Amino acid sequence: MKTTFKNPIIKKRLGCQLDRIGKKHLNGEAYEISEVQQAAFCLIKGFDYSNMSKESLKERQEYLETLTNCIQCLTPKEFIQVIPIKKDFKGYKTETRDYFSTIEFIEAIGWNKKITNGFEFLINYWADEVFMLSVWAMEVVSDFQQRQTGKSIMERFCEDQGIKLRTIDDFKRE
Repeated sequence: MKTTFKNPIIKKRLGCQLDRIGKKHLNGEAYEISEVQQAAFCLIKGFDYSNMSKESLKERQEYLETLTNCIQCLTPKEFIQVIPIKKDFKGYKTETRDYFSTIEFIEAIGWNKKITNGFEFLINYWADEVFMLSVWAMEVVSDFQQRQTGKSIMERFCEDQGIKLRTIDDFKRE
Protein backbone atom coordinates (compact mmCIF):
# COMPACT_ATOMS: atom_id res chain seq x y z
CA MET A 1 0.00 0.00 0.00
CA LYS A 2 1.60 3.24 -1.18
CA THR A 3 0.21 6.03 0.95
CA THR A 4 1.34 9.36 2.25
CA PHE A 5 1.24 9.95 5.99
CA LYS A 6 1.66 13.14 7.96
CA ASN A 7 4.11 11.36 10.27
CA PRO A 8 6.90 9.16 8.80
CA ILE A 9 7.33 7.30 12.12
CA ILE A 10 3.69 6.18 12.01
CA LYS A 11 4.12 5.12 8.37
CA LYS A 12 7.13 2.96 9.23
CA ARG A 13 5.39 1.45 12.24
CA LEU A 14 2.27 0.68 10.19
CA GLY A 15 4.33 -1.05 7.51
CA CYS A 16 6.01 -3.24 10.13
CA GLN A 17 2.69 -4.11 11.79
CA LEU A 18 0.95 -4.98 8.52
CA ASP A 19 3.92 -7.09 7.40
CA ARG A 20 3.96 -8.95 10.73
CA ILE A 21 0.20 -9.59 10.67
CA GLY A 22 0.26 -10.59 6.98
CA LYS A 23 3.08 -13.12 7.49
CA LYS A 24 1.32 -14.69 10.46
CA HIS A 25 -1.93 -14.85 8.48
CA LEU A 26 -0.23 -16.54 5.50
CA ASN A 27 1.49 -19.05 7.80
CA GLY A 28 -1.78 -19.84 9.57
CA GLU A 29 -0.48 -18.43 12.83
CA ALA A 30 -2.57 -16.44 15.26
CA TYR A 31 -1.78 -12.78 15.59
CA GLU A 32 -1.99 -10.76 18.77
CA ILE A 33 -4.90 -8.36 19.18
CA SER A 34 -2.37 -5.72 20.25
CA GLU A 35 -0.74 -6.00 16.80
CA VAL A 36 -4.08 -5.30 15.10
CA GLN A 37 -4.78 -2.47 17.55
CA GLN A 38 -1.42 -0.88 16.70
CA ALA A 39 -2.13 -1.19 12.97
CA ALA A 40 -5.58 0.37 13.40
CA PHE A 41 -4.05 3.15 15.50
CA CYS A 42 -1.47 3.90 12.79
CA LEU A 43 -4.07 3.81 10.01
CA ILE A 44 -6.33 6.24 11.88
CA LYS A 45 -3.83 8.57 13.55
CA GLY A 46 -1.51 8.63 10.55
CA PHE A 47 -4.29 9.48 8.11
CA ASP A 48 -3.62 12.69 6.17
CA TYR A 49 -6.79 13.88 4.46
CA SER A 50 -5.15 16.43 2.17
CA ASN A 51 -2.57 13.98 0.79
CA MET A 52 -4.81 10.93 0.74
CA SER A 53 -7.46 12.71 -1.33
CA LYS A 54 -4.84 13.13 -4.08
CA GLU A 55 -4.19 9.38 -4.32
CA SER A 56 -5.69 7.25 -7.09
CA LEU A 57 -9.07 5.63 -6.50
CA LYS A 58 -7.37 2.22 -6.32
CA GLU A 59 -4.96 3.40 -3.61
CA ARG A 60 -7.78 4.99 -1.63
CA GLN A 61 -9.88 1.81 -1.90
CA GLU A 62 -6.93 -0.31 -0.71
CA TYR A 63 -6.39 1.97 2.29
CA LEU A 64 -10.08 1.85 3.19
CA GLU A 65 -10.18 -1.93 2.80
CA THR A 66 -7.08 -2.37 4.97
CA LEU A 67 -8.58 -0.13 7.64
CA THR A 68 -11.98 -1.84 7.65
CA ASN A 69 -10.32 -5.28 7.74
CA CYS A 70 -8.29 -4.21 10.79
CA ILE A 71 -11.41 -2.89 12.50
CA GLN A 72 -13.23 -6.18 11.79
CA CYS A 73 -10.50 -8.08 13.67
CA LEU A 74 -11.41 -6.20 16.84
CA THR A 75 -14.31 -5.97 19.25
CA PRO A 76 -15.74 -2.54 20.12
CA LYS A 77 -14.11 -2.86 23.56
CA GLU A 78 -10.70 -3.43 21.93
CA PHE A 79 -11.24 -0.57 19.46
CA ILE A 80 -12.10 1.89 22.25
CA GLN A 81 -8.75 1.09 23.89
CA VAL A 82 -7.10 2.48 20.76
CA ILE A 83 -9.38 5.39 19.85
CA PRO A 84 -11.58 6.55 22.74
CA ILE A 85 -15.08 7.84 22.08
CA LYS A 86 -15.21 11.62 22.11
CA LYS A 87 -16.95 12.92 25.24
CA ASP A 88 -19.49 15.09 23.42
CA PHE A 89 -23.03 14.89 24.76
CA LYS A 90 -24.99 17.36 22.60
CA GLY A 91 -25.89 15.17 19.64
CA TYR A 92 -29.57 15.16 20.55
CA LYS A 93 -29.72 18.93 19.97
CA THR A 94 -28.09 18.86 16.55
CA GLU A 95 -29.19 15.34 15.58
CA THR A 96 -25.60 14.22 15.04
CA ARG A 97 -23.38 11.51 16.45
CA ASP A 98 -22.19 11.90 20.02
CA TYR A 99 -21.01 9.80 22.95
CA PHE A 100 -24.47 8.40 23.69
CA SER A 101 -25.33 7.47 20.10
CA THR A 102 -21.98 5.69 19.77
CA ILE A 103 -22.57 3.74 23.00
CA GLU A 104 -26.07 2.85 21.76
CA PHE A 105 -24.64 1.63 18.44
CA ILE A 106 -21.96 -0.44 20.20
CA GLU A 107 -24.46 -1.99 22.62
CA ALA A 108 -26.53 -3.14 19.64
CA ILE A 109 -23.41 -4.92 18.31
CA GLY A 110 -22.18 -6.18 21.66
CA TRP A 111 -19.09 -4.94 23.46
CA ASN A 112 -17.23 -8.25 23.22
CA LYS A 113 -18.35 -9.44 19.79
CA LYS A 114 -16.18 -8.98 16.70
CA ILE A 115 -17.12 -6.01 14.57
CA THR A 116 -18.74 -7.52 11.47
CA ASN A 117 -18.83 -4.40 9.29
CA GLY A 118 -15.78 -2.16 9.70
CA PHE A 119 -17.16 0.50 7.35
CA GLU A 120 -20.46 0.81 9.23
CA PHE A 121 -18.58 0.90 12.54
CA LEU A 122 -16.35 3.68 11.24
CA ILE A 123 -19.34 5.75 10.10
CA ASN A 124 -21.14 5.34 13.44
CA TYR A 125 -18.18 5.94 15.76
CA TRP A 126 -17.70 9.36 17.35
CA ALA A 127 -14.10 10.62 17.57
CA ASP A 128 -12.49 13.49 15.70
CA GLU A 129 -9.96 11.33 13.85
CA VAL A 130 -12.60 8.79 12.89
CA PHE A 131 -15.02 11.51 11.75
CA MET A 132 -12.52 12.82 9.17
CA LEU A 133 -11.90 9.26 8.00
CA SER A 134 -15.67 8.71 7.70
CA VAL A 135 -16.06 11.77 5.48
CA TRP A 136 -13.14 10.62 3.35
CA ALA A 137 -14.53 7.06 3.19
CA MET A 138 -17.84 8.37 1.85
CA GLU A 139 -15.90 10.31 -0.80
CA VAL A 140 -14.16 7.09 -1.84
CA VAL A 141 -17.50 5.26 -2.07
CA SER A 142 -19.01 8.16 -4.03
CA ASP A 143 -16.05 8.28 -6.44
CA PHE A 144 -16.32 4.52 -6.97
CA GLN A 145 -20.09 4.85 -7.58
CA GLN A 146 -19.45 7.65 -10.07
CA ARG A 147 -16.87 5.61 -11.91
CA GLN A 148 -19.26 2.64 -12.12
CA THR A 149 -22.50 4.47 -12.98
CA GLY A 150 -21.52 7.98 -14.06
CA LYS A 151 -23.34 9.47 -11.05
CA SER A 152 -22.08 10.25 -7.56
CA ILE A 153 -24.00 9.23 -4.45
CA MET A 154 -25.42 12.75 -4.14
CA GLU A 155 -26.50 12.88 -7.78
CA ARG A 156 -28.19 9.50 -7.41
CA PHE A 157 -29.92 10.58 -4.18
CA CYS A 158 -31.20 13.80 -5.76
CA GLU A 159 -32.42 11.92 -8.81
CA ASP A 160 -34.26 9.38 -6.63
CA GLN A 161 -35.87 12.21 -4.63
CA GLY A 162 -36.87 14.19 -7.72
CA ILE A 163 -34.53 17.07 -6.89
CA LYS A 164 -33.14 18.92 -9.90
CA LEU A 165 -29.45 19.61 -9.54
CA ARG A 166 -28.15 22.88 -10.85
CA THR A 167 -24.62 23.80 -11.78
CA ILE A 168 -22.84 27.14 -11.63
CA ASP A 169 -23.39 27.44 -15.38
CA ASP A 170 -27.15 27.24 -14.80
CA PHE A 171 -26.98 30.27 -12.53
CA LYS A 172 -24.83 32.23 -15.01
CA ARG A 173 -27.49 31.78 -17.71
CA GLU A 174 -30.23 33.30 -15.55
